[in-house]
Amino acid sequence: MWVEIALWAWTGIALLWWTLSIIVVSRKPRPPLFNKDGESAPDFLSIFKPLPRMEDRANLEMTAQALLSFVRQLAAGSELLIGVHSGEESKWQPFFEQWRTEMPEADWKVIVPEDDRATECFPNRKISWQHVLAPHSRGNLWLWSDADITAPPGYVREALKEYQLAGAGLLTHSYVVRRVQSGPDLLNALFVNVEIYPGVRLMGAKGEIRFGLGAGLLFSRKDFEEKIAWKEVGSFLADDFYLGTHLPPVHLGSAILETFSGSARLRDSILHYLRWQKTIRWCNPLGFGSQIVILPMAGWLIMTLLSPFSSMAWTGLILTALAETVWVAILFRFTGCRPHPRFYALVPAWSVFRVLAFAACWFPWPVMWRSQAWWGPVRHKHPG
Repeated sequence: MWVEIALWAWTGIALLWWTLSIIVVSRKPRPPLFNKDGESAPDFLSIFKPLPRMEDRANLEMTAQALLSFVRQLAAGSELLIGVHSGEESKWQPFFEQWRTEMPEADWKVIVPEDDRATECFPNRKISWQHVLAPHSRGNLWLWSDADITAPPGYVREALKEYQLAGAGLLTHSYVVRRVQSGPDLLNALFVNVEIYPGVRLMGAKGEIRFGLGAGLLFSRKDFEEKIAWKEVGSFLADDFYLGTHLPPVHLGSAILETFSGSARLRDSILHYLRWQKTIRWCNPLGFGSQIVILPMAGWLIMTLLSPFSSMAWTGLILTALAETVWVAILFRFTGCRPHPRFYALVPAWSVFRVLAFAACWFPWPVMWRSQAWWGPVRHKHPG
């Protein structure tokens, strides 16, 4: 009897979070209302876009469209640095030629390293690329943004304005997934739109952001050079989290960026999901562990396994799965994600998988990122 009461109370706590998260996500983000003291010199912005190797044509085209959303926003006082691996130039050339023709005034350039090993100088390959691009930068402000991120119109201009108004050491931006056409897309959308986005928005509203998000990281070049060593950040798996802890104060921008799955196979999407979860567990074990409070599915699963013939256990399990499905559907609506209704039938499976992944993250196993195994948030060995 007491077990059932405890489980229903646990579910009630989760219901409070589901309601709060819907309220937070339904509200339009507000720009900062406070001003930075003093007048600042005119800023020149360098946008860094290192591109991963592209094996899939569909992924290449989606990345090109994401990149184009930044090219279109280049104006006086901003430049875009695009990093392309040696041997991959021909894949991008048709896009680049079209953009040159359509937007001849846009200030962007392609950097292809003479020695591709330069993009592997640190364990974190993305930071290796940023290190390659940095000497080509003319900006006193740097905007680092992942290759798969699409920016809404006016994003660059508004981000610069917010950075100055907020007096931030780092301006970061939340992001969502809006395109769901397959199972892998759905898993990524569930993690981003449901597990990450509401919490980020809530912390941003309360001014409690102590991390960055790779979708958009805007900061001063001078601050970076004074406070951060390339070798150190290049040894960190979650470089965005690292920047957030070393370039305070962090402010969450009002713009909402967009990403896409990029995983054609369910296996790759699952591994990506597990890497996200494990990375959060490594970076913030207390925050990750506290999620158990809003995971009543864990309790109902255990009760069902221990008492497989209990009608109460099955009732709680089914009702919790249905409630989470409704929660997901509402959050998807507010984030602009419109999957086919048939995908919602898969949400209960995610509810169970999410609990199993949460439990698995407390055991020692590595995550794979760009063909490298990481056994923790930091790797100290560097290639020779």
